[in-house]
Amino acid sequence: MKPVEIFKISVVQAAVLTLIALGVAFAYNSASESGIDPFRDRSGRENVNRKIMEKNYGVTIIDLEETIKLIDRGAVLIDARTKSAYERGHIPGAILFDYYMFHKYVDLVLPQLDPTQNTIIYCESPECGVSELLARELYSLGYENLHVFRGGFLAWEERGRPVEGGY
Repeated sequence: MKPVEIFKISVVQAAVLTLIALGVAFAYNSASESGIDPFRDRSGRENVNRKIMEKNYGVTIIDLEETIKLIDRGAVLIDARTKSAYERGHIPGAILFDYYMFHKYVDLVLPQLDPTQNTIIYCESPECGVSELLARELYSLGYENLHVFRGGFLAWEERGRPVEGGY
């Protein structure tokens, strides 16, 4: 076999393997509870580049004490974790908005929010970055006064704060 023929066969094999891998990845994503909808509506994002250049993507990172102060002043709480984590327990009054199911929750939750009201978003723990990702998505949709409680549900629970739900 000539080197050119071997090269052509290798290229075809690589292309076939790539297509198979993409098919498996899309199938897994669509079947997964936390899959991301690649076709979700991304309208309203024309000013994202300008907003990204502003202060920390429009998101403030806060600790437990600041979280409590904002809650006392009427801030809205959003739990960015999965539905099963939310059902195991969440901060009282928190609205479930699973980041990985954005397309499912966006139409349910956003009508309940005032884009200018203080909004606190949290996830499981300081290592979880989902709350910040959700906050950035909301910021790109025009929401302001977004705060990420970096300690998350774990810090809330460890300090003996009240919890709703749970098994």
